[in-house]
Amino acid sequence: MRTTLPISASYRRTIYDALILQVIFGLLAMMVLDGGHIAHTTGIAVLAFWSGAAVVIIRRPSAPTQTDLWLIRFGFPPLLVVTFALAEWIWSWHWIWKIRGL
Repeated sequence: MRTTLPISASYRRTIYDALILQVIFGLLAMMVLDGGHIAHTTGIAVLAFWSGAAVVIIRRPSAPTQTDLWLIRFGFPPLLVVTFALAEWIWSWHWIWKIRGL
């Protein structure tokens, strides 16, 4: 029975760094007293990030490029900013539709 994933060892430290970064952002998001909106949006960003990371790892399991490793290690903060911007934009459209009765 195989107990290890068949991916390059260079992914391991990168994934560990990404997890640490997300735990820090997640704890900070959960400490904001806004009814959980920031924590919810951060959770969406975490799911989106790991979906993208899985695609990168599946495409190049044994030979990641430096760009792949950099995106997995440091790609979460920019994705978090984009997720907050999209959430705000979608929420503004929600209110427009609600006012118009759509």
